Amino acid sequence: MKEKKIHKKNMVQVHNESARRILATKLNKDIDSMDKKIDSNTGFSLDEFNKIMRDKNLRLKYKILGTSGNQIKDSLIVDKDVSKFLAKDEDHKAIALIRLAKTKGIFASGTLLKYYFSKNLLNKSLEFFNNIKKWGNEPDGRVLNILFSGFANSKDEKSNKYLITNQQIEKLFFIFQNLIKKQNIEFENSGLNNYNNNRNV
Repeated sequence: MKEKKIHKKNMVQVHNESARRILATKLNKDIDSMDKKIDSNTGFSLDEFNKIMRDKNLRLKYKILGTSGNQIKDSLIVDKDVSKFLAKDEDHKAIALIRLAKTKGIFASGTLLKYYFSKNLLNKSLEFFNNIKKWGNEPDGRVLNILFSGFANSKDEKSNKYLITNQQIEKLFFIFQNLIKKQNIEFENSGLNNYNNNRNV
């Protein structure tokens, strides 16, 4: 019974006043300088945010990201929250939530990749994709299709030239070869064909 109560407690956000005290200590700030309400809209510098996310206190992370232990078990809820962060260009928060959700963040990983491609942030998309595996997760067919199609279709708006570099092409081809050996994944023809057609761009 005691273990159940502890488990239940660890699934919810830390209380607001507790969050203010913890954050004041962790960030070396006067508690009176902290926002009265701590939530996903609280302003932190990127360094401060990363410091908080490195902490082992899950309940504090839930508070900062506006989620809970139960919500990160639902991939659709995770994706919805990630989309909200991306609408405000807060990709650092989106990444933190995806990582916290583990396998339930795979669908949202595709959403984040789409966001990067919409802004032609090709290096960031490749870096994030590589991190998915570093975090112990495997990208699914949807994520792979978004990755390859995104690179293949990224063009400069003015010149209409492809933005993909030779170095990125080689990295993508290496990723493709390794994945196809390990997994029997069916790619959408459009994404794979576009990638193959543009390998020599």
